[in-house]
Amino acid sequence: MDDIPERLPGLSHLLIACLIFAIIAGDVAAIYTVDVDSSSETVGPDGTGTVEFTVKNRGDETAMGVSIGLEMPEGFEGGSMAIDDLAPNGTATGSLPFKIPSDAENGSYPAPLMLVFKDTNQYPITMVFPQIITKGPRAASMVSAQAPNVNLSGNRSVSFPVRIMNRDDEKRRVRVRIHMPLTLRTAQNHADIDIPPRDIAEVEFMVCPFGALAGSNLLVHISTQSEEGRMSYSTISRGYIRTERPKGLRFEDNPLRVGQDIMIYLAAGIILIFISWRVRMRWKRS
Repeated sequence: MDDIPERLPGLSHLLIACLIFAIIAGDVAAIYTVDVDSSSETVGPDGTGTVEFTVKNRGDETAMGVSIGLEMPEGFEGGSMAIDDLAPNGTATGSLPFKIPSDAENGSYPAPLMLVFKDTNQYPITMVFPQIITKGPRAASMVSAQAPNVNLSGNRSVSFPVRIMNRDDEKRRVRVRIHMPLTLRTAQNHADIDIPPRDIAEVEFMVCPFGALAGSNLLVHISTQSEEGRMSYSTISRGYIRTERPKGLRFEDNPLRVGQDIMIYLAAGIILIFISWRVRMRWKRS
């Protein structure tokens, strides 16, 4: 077997390059943990107010093009603010103005905060944070919601059933809203239901992905708002939607992940070829 070469030109360089690329490709997912602290503001006599907030990037990468805004009920006005880039451990503070209708009843109203930014690969990330605004006195709500934790697979829609509990001795009419990251979609974002005294009802939202990365844990908030005796009562609860990683190589589900897997498989194949060639060379020499 004199035709067996002593060494394969460029093989070691190719092997090293593939290994480095595979390691980098397998570690592109940076950690983004952006927290928002806010104050529960009371509405002034003219129906206006502000929500003070603090945004802190606790992750290990810069959050690009950060912006924040209020998700207000229908007929309410809520402000937004651009923060620009936020480096790791960076903090930004500000205030968001809002205005409620003059005929709004006293009590509490849901006004979650929506935080939007991009990672270093320009992938959009959104987070929702609970927030309540109050006009006049505030009282505890006798209506509450229980949101589930569900798994979302591929591009299919999934049921997100929410249990609404009425602990009052009177029937309540409740508006239930779902507040989600922009990478999720639903055909309806609210439902109006009547709950008998001391009873439980269920509202189902059908949720589908809209660019959500596989393997993500997405926080979803459910708000309830009901009125009784010229008072408004609100609550906010939370659940999770986990997007499962696709089984096998499915480019339409996650092209970035498929590209990483291909490079890892290619590097593993080259390693096996290199090892088998070295074993064969030593066997021939012996």
